[in-house]
Amino acid sequence: MVRSVSGRGVGNLVVLIIGLVMIYGLFRSVGQTDTANTVLWLIAISLGILYVLLERGGKGSSRVRF
Repeated sequence: MVRSVSGRGVGNLVVLIIGLVMIYGLFRSVGQTDTANTVLWLIAISLGILYVLLERGGKGSSRVRF
């Protein structure tokens, strides 16, 4: 699957999503089990990795391969 993405718009969106997930994780971590916390952090980390891949791909060309 090949998509054309603009690096700046996608980057800002991903940063916003990561921020929201981290804030949500902090609120949920109060009185929650470790499993729910771990899943949220795995989601946040995977979004961060995707963001790095998008940024690297965006600098070379406007097309990013998934």
